[in-house]
Amino acid sequence: MVPAASPAALTSPVNLTFDLTGGFRGLARRLTIGSAGQATFEDYRTQRRVEQWLSPQEMAELEGVLESSAFFSQDESQSRPCADCFSYSITVEREDRSHSVEANDLGVDPRLAGLVEWLAGFLERGLDQ
Repeated sequence: MVPAASPAALTSPVNLTFDLTGGFRGLARRLTIGSAGQATFEDYRTQRRVEQWLSPQEMAELEGVLESSAFFSQDESQSRPCADCFSYSITVEREDRSHSVEANDLGVDPRLAGLVEWLAGFLERGLDQ
């Protein structure tokens, strides 16, 4: 359930889309986070959709992992051939910049791994509600 009022926005407005696909179960999930902190969690296989607002703590965590990932300097394609790996697609729009990165379990920059882990965990928790 979405509360009537949204919490404060991230320190620098950001729109983020994270797609998680693949694995043995053939997952197809998406997390979308808007600049005001609204989040949409989707599982395309089960047709489950959940909407909520990020807490101030979650917004601060996202800001931290996004900054530590050096996202805007990451290579756009980091995937390597891999059967049954999870694949990740992240797109971030911030101010006048937009950047997308594709990666999988075998090809993810160590700096990006923390962001992927945070987003995947947040997506999982959101869909478990």
